[in-house]
Amino acid sequence: MRTIKFRTFYKPDADFDYHDAVDLKKSPSFLLHYGDCEMEQFTGLYDRNGKEIYEGDFLCDFEIEDEENGNIPYYKVEYVDRLGCWCVDTSISRNGSGYVSITDYFVKENIEIMGNSYQNPELF
Repeated sequence: MRTIKFRTFYKPDADFDYHDAVDLKKSPSFLLHYGDCEMEQFTGLYDRNGKEIYEGDFLCDFEIEDEENGNIPYYKVEYVDRLGCWCVDTSISRNGSGYVSITDYFVKENIEIMGNSYQNPELF
């Protein structure tokens, strides 16, 4: 069974709090500040360092190199309803035309979390 967890990014503090589904039912105090929070779900996957991968994380695969400029690209984790899975956009323009399942695209031993969309927006 997959563990269901969430993290909430509290904008005024620019920090994350981590919760499991039971925590959200027992102590929804963060909901008082919901307008100041963004919630992201745990994908059930881990990077090569054992860190939990959440929606909004930027992943890097050190085996994949951008052939045009020699950089290692970053990919933002998103849940895509029409595909029913956690994906990254592999299209050059990052317009959603190249969504691929994380598990189909990455080899677990190569991926690493490099940041997230709230604390490191410059990576994307």
